[in-house]
Amino acid sequence: MINNCVVDLCMKKINIVFCSFPDFSSNAKALYDYMVKKYKDNMNYIWVVSSDEMLKKLTDKRIETYKLGTKEYFEKMKQIDVFLLLMQILQVKKIIMRYILNYGTELVEKILDLW
Repeated sequence: MINNCVVDLCMKKINIVFCSFPDFSSNAKALYDYMVKKYKDNMNYIWVVSSDEMLKKLTDKRIETYKLGTKEYFEKMKQIDVFLLLMQILQVKKIIMRYILNYGTELVEKILDLW
């Protein structure tokens, strides 16, 4: 039984999420490009973005993408194994403050609970 569990874990594709500010850039983008090149389709690569424009751009390129804070985003986050948030802490504070102003503290608490 233990052997089957180990095999299942080894065979499962890891769901890995990338998030950066600005969207689809910086160290997160470099790491994404490296991993796609090195590991190809051995992992499920997912991007989280904050703009509708980037959401459309990436989904048009057939990159699995979710807009931060949407119902679809929260549903997908339940399946995530690794969440890479690569940005400066000042940028994170700005994003959190923007979401508090736009959506209230309840949504921000949900996002932070997922991290």
